Amino acid sequence: MKTILKKIYKSLPFKKEIYSLIRSIYSPPNSIYKHLHFNGPFLVKIDDTRAFKMTHFGFYIENEIFWNGLYNGWEKFSLKIWSEMCEGSEVILDIGANTGIYALIGKTIS
Repeated sequence: MKTILKKIYKSLPFKKEIYSLIRSIYSPPNSIYKHLHFNGPFLVKIDDTRAFKMTHFGFYIENEIFWNGLYNGWEKFSLKIWSEMCEGSEVILDIGANTGIYALIGKTIS
């Protein structure tokens, strides 16, 4: 039964649009939104004037950033410090191996 429900969930269209609407009017708790994921690009705001697109692959990190924003969920202190360090930097090295969030922040800020 669980496998069938997962297949049905994967085939549902417009999840990003529906979740964006939900997010604009209501912030569900982690116990709910951890199950609400989609595949595709979404906009991540750094501040009022800067943002970047990130691709959601249905993983935890992208889901946290989608639902909570950049500085309110996953590694919020590390991301804030990284953002401040990237401000005005001439050279930035990000040697990571996951979604590239640090590289995306560095590119957008510098």
